Amino acid sequence: MKQIVITIVLQVLLTLLCNAQDGPNNIIERYKDYLLLTTEQNPSLIRALLTSLQSSEIEVSDKNQERVQTKIKLRLRGIRDLALSFSNPKSPLYQHDSVRLQVNRSLKLCMDYLKKNPKWSLYQLGIAQDVRDVVIVLDHELPEAQRTQCLEFLKEHRLQGRGVGTEMTLANELGIHYGALANDTALITNCRNLIVSGLRVNNDEGIQPDYSFHHDGQRLETFTSGRSYLMDHIRIAWQLNNTQWRFPEDKVSLLIDVVLKAWQWMARGSYIPPGALGHSISSQQTVNGGNLNKVIPFLIALRPENEKAFLSFEAWQNRNASFTGMYHWPYSDFSAYHQPDFSFFVKTISARTLPSFTDDVKNNKGHLLNTGDTYLVRDGMEYLNLMPVWDWKYLPGATSFNKAKLIERSDLAGNVNDGESGLTAVKIMLKDSLQQQHLTALKFYAAHNGSVVCLVGNIDGDISGHAFTSLDQSRWRGDVTVNKPGNVLKPGTHQFNNVSWIHHAGFAYITMPFYQTSMRIELKSVSGSWKSINSSMPDKRVTEKIFHPKIDHGHLLKDSYSGYAVAYASTPQQAQTIASNPAWQILRNYEDCQAVYFEDGTVMAAFYTTTPLKSDQIQLEVSAPCLILIKGNKMYVTDLAHWETDIRIKWNNTIFKVTTPANGATIEAHQDQD
Repeated sequence: MKQIVITIVLQVLLTLLCNAQDGPNNIIERYKDYLLLTTEQNPSLIRALLTSLQSSEIEVSDKNQERVQTKIKLRLRGIRDLALSFSNPKSPLYQHDSVRLQVNRSLKLCMDYLKKNPKWSLYQLGIAQDVRDVVIVLDHELPEAQRTQCLEFLKEHRLQGRGVGTEMTLANELGIHYGALANDTALITNCRNLIVSGLRVNNDEGIQPDYSFHHDGQRLETFTSGRSYLMDHIRIAWQLNNTQWRFPEDKVSLLIDVVLKAWQWMARGSYIPPGALGHSISSQQTVNGGNLNKVIPFLIALRPENEKAFLSFEAWQNRNASFTGMYHWPYSDFSAYHQPDFSFFVKTISARTLPSFTDDVKNNKGHLLNTGDTYLVRDGMEYLNLMPVWDWKYLPGATSFNKAKLIERSDLAGNVNDGESGLTAVKIMLKDSLQQQHLTALKFYAAHNGSVVCLVGNIDGDISGHAFTSLDQSRWRGDVTVNKPGNVLKPGTHQFNNVSWIHHAGFAYITMPFYQTSMRIELKSVSGSWKSINSSMPDKRVTEKIFHPKIDHGHLLKDSYSGYAVAYASTPQQAQTIASNPAWQILRNYEDCQAVYFEDGTVMAAFYTTTPLKSDQIQLEVSAPCLILIKGNKMYVTDLAHWETDIRIKWNNTIFKVTTPANGATIEAHQDQD
C-alpha cells in the first residue's frame, strides 16, 4: 500500500511540475488526474454499461417527462463512466472506438434534450457535473460541435454562490472549471474566493473550533456531511495549488487539522463508532466508511512537510499501525480512548449539542442516541450493520428504561484529560413520550492504562418498569464465559444475581463487587430489516447473532448506584486475573461526587457540588463543581458546564488555583504561590 501511495504521489508531483506555467490548463489537468486516479475500474460493469447504452433508447417524447428526466440523468452518469474508462490506460476499454462512438451518440441525445428543457436542466447540479467530467476527460476526443454545445450548457448552468454548504462549494468548483475551460480568469477568481470565504471555523454549523464538524444544528456529522465537505475542499485546494488561485496557508492548515486532529482520532482506523454517525447510523455500511486514503496523496502535495503524519494516518486506516491516547471534542460532546488492542468511544449530550436527527424516514428509532452510549471496537466488526436488529431502548453503554423516548439536556457534560488518560462525565435525563415517567443518572467514564471504569450514580426516577444499563450490544462472536474459565453460556437469555466478570470477543466486562448486581445476558439470533429504521431502505430481513449484557437496576429507584469496568482480555483467564486484582478502586459514587483511584496513584473525580472528597488515598476540596485528573504530580481541570470559572482546589495540604476556559477544554492547574 505504501508503494501505491508513493507512486500516486509521484504522479501528482509530476503533474504539478509539468503544468506549473499555465494556471487554467493546470486546473483542468489536475482535475482529470483526480478523476482517473480515484475512480475504480470494474471491467465487467463497464462492459455491461456499454452494452446497456448500445441496446437501450430513450423516448424523449414520452408524456411522462419525470421518467424521461430520470433516464437522462442515468444516461449521463453512464456516459461519464464510459468516458473515464475510455481515457484510463489501465482500462480494458482504453481508446476503444466502440466506446468513442457510443459516448458521442448518447451524449448528443442528452445534450439536445437538456437544451430543449432549460427550466429543468439548469437546476440539476449533478447533471452539470457529469457534463463537465465528460468534457474534461475526453477534451478534444469530442467532436468540436458537441464540445461547444457542452460548454454552452455549462456557461448557462454555472450560478456563483448558489445554495449553501456543499452545494455552494460544488457549484463554485463547477464555475472554476468552466472558467478554466473558457480561459476566464476573472470567473475562476470569483468562484475561488467564494469557496475560500466559506472555508472557516464556525460556532453553529460546519467546522467547529475543536475541528469536529456539525450539520443540522449542533449535531456531530464529521463522518457524514463533514466527509463530503472535507474531501471536496481538499480536492479543490489541490487543483489550485501552486497557481495564482492557491488556497491561503491558514485554509490549508484548517483542512489538515480536521484530518489529523479530528477524523484520525474519532474512529479506530477506518471503523466509525455508531455514536459518531448521526442519522446515517440507519444506512448500511456506514460503520466502515471512515477511509480517507484516496485524498492522502493530495494532502501530501498540499503540505509535503506533513508527509510522515499523513502516511501514519494511512497506516492507521489500513490497520498497519496503532495510536494511543485520550481525545475529546467539547463542541460535540464526544470522547475517544485508543489503546493498541482496542478503542473506547462515548457520545454524550448537553445543552450545547442537539440529539441525533430523527424523523419518520431516517433514524426513526434513534431517539436515545448520545445519552452516554459507548462503543468498544477492535476490528470494526463489533457493530457493523447490526442496527436493524438492535434493541434501540438499550444502546451499548446507555442507562435507560423501557418507555424512554425523550432526552432532556443539561449543562453537565464534559471531559478532562492529559492526552493519554481521561474522564468523561454526563448527567442524563430521560422521559417517556407522554412525559409522565422519568429517569436521571450520573454517568462517569474513567479511562487509564488500558481499562475504562464506568460508574452509574444517583439513579433516580419514576418509571413503570425496570431501569437497565446496557454494557454492550454487539455482534456475538465466539464463547461468552462468566465468572470462571470454562463456564461458557449457551444460546438464550440468562439471569444472574451475582456476576463477577464476563468475557467475550477479547473484552472483559467486570462488575463492582460492592454493588448488588442483577445481570441479564442475552445470546440470541435477532431478525430485522433496514426499512424498520429507515423507510427508504429495502425491507429484506436480516438476521444477526447478538451479545447483550444488561445490569438490572430494578423498579423502585431512589439514589441507586452501580458500576462496571471494561478492559482488553485475550482469554477468559486474563479476564479472571483482571477481575481478581483490579487496578482501580472506587472512592465515591454519589450525587455529589464520583471518583476513582488507580493503582499507580492516578485519580479522576467529577465534583457536582463542593462537598469534599476524603479517603485514605487522597483528600480533595473544590470551590466549584468541576472535573479533575491527577496524574503524577500534575493536576488537570475542566468546568463540567463549560463556564469560565475561578476554582480553588485543595489537594491534601496543597492549594491550587485555576481559571477554566469557557470552551470546555482541559487546563493544567498550578500551585498557588500566594
